[in-house]
Amino acid sequence: MGARRPQVLDTAVRMLARGGDRALTYRTVDAAAGIPPGTTSNYFRTRAALLLAAATHTERQRRRAFDELLEQYAPTSTGQLTRMLKAYLTEAAGDTSTGGILARAHTALLPLALDNPELAELLATSHELHTTALQRYLAAINPAASLRLAVLITDYLTGALANLHATGTTNTTGLAALIELLNHSALVHHPR
Repeated sequence: MGARRPQVLDTAVRMLARGGDRALTYRTVDAAAGIPPGTTSNYFRTRAALLLAAATHTERQRRRAFDELLEQYAPTSTGQLTRMLKAYLTEAAGDTSTGGILARAHTALLPLALDNPELAELLATSHELHTTALQRYLAAINPAASLRLAVLITDYLTGALANLHATGTTNTTGLAALIELLNHSALVHHPR
């Protein structure tokens, strides 16, 4: 790996977060990274390769951050889980925080995946890994918790973040209702 490749990828993620795929150009990445013109194109010969590399970098960092959050909180009750997920949403709401940049980049990737099967597969795998990681903690809180509940919570987080980034607001009341399902729902007692 070239010495500047990590810098190029980090900057590409910031550009994606800041302005979507239209902001992800060789010129904008080179300028924002403070590197000589042409450096980004030396690493990624096509714009599609740059986009996929930025997406892969985004999703790896998101998974790492989510796993670290799960380990940090290690929720053993619904209250702890709710606090952890609210902390996740708060961090992801920031414009300049690492979590916020990653969440915005992820949100920018979602509509692009509609016409890009490789990107769609990457995002589906990332979603599955997030869901599986969350499921382990749900099962620790309630051993009867189904994977479907983890899917619902992960989907809720994705939707809440997309709404937050589109409108500037998010309503977390749905989060408490989903967490309550952990104790009282058919999703817990009748997994399929």
